[in-house]
Amino acid sequence: MADSSNNNYTHTLNIEAPFYIEQEFINKYNVLNYLVRNTSFVSYNDKIVTIPHEKLRLISLNTHIPITLVARIIRGFLINTILFRDHMNSYALSWGHKLEVKIEKVSNYLDRLFNLVPVFDLGRAKKNLVILYRLLELNCYWPCLTTQLALVLFVTDRNDMRNSGFIIQKNLRAICASSAYAFHRARNKLGIKNTGQL
Repeated sequence: MADSSNNNYTHTLNIEAPFYIEQEFINKYNVLNYLVRNTSFVSYNDKIVTIPHEKLRLISLNTHIPITLVARIIRGFLINTILFRDHMNSYALSWGHKLEVKIEKVSNYLDRLFNLVPVFDLGRAKKNLVILYRLLELNCYWPCLTTQLALVLFVTDRNDMRNSGFIIQKNLRAICASSAYAFHRARNKLGIKNTGQL
């Protein structure tokens, strides 16, 4: 005769698993959303730095999430951001394709960014990407992939009314591995204002 207690335990885990996954995402969203809008994790020479304990405590107080969990989420995020930046700095995207293929390639990178830091409207970002590509084509100007990602996130974030503050620009550029020079040069060339409007 089989032991029914193990079967009940397994059934309970299957029911509760979606709740834990959802709660994990909510915690990640709340911590990272607060972090990128209120605390710079980039040094003066564009290096990603660790967050001091007093700032971790402040994030914990404002998000109502235990400080140990806050520290774990942020540490994982910073490590993954460094890995993403290293990848982007060593990757050369081939642009010899149709416009639709280019958009699809960059859209895949938006998905990766959303997995890294889910604090922007992904659907809106993909629509903004299409608009950006029309603008780039009109100007015959093609900045590097990292700058394109930073521009899309910048415009998406500046036009998202759900958040009370904007992502700190240094943080945004660091996440996308875009240099300040390339980002501001592209914004000026395309006429993108600080409000995220053309």
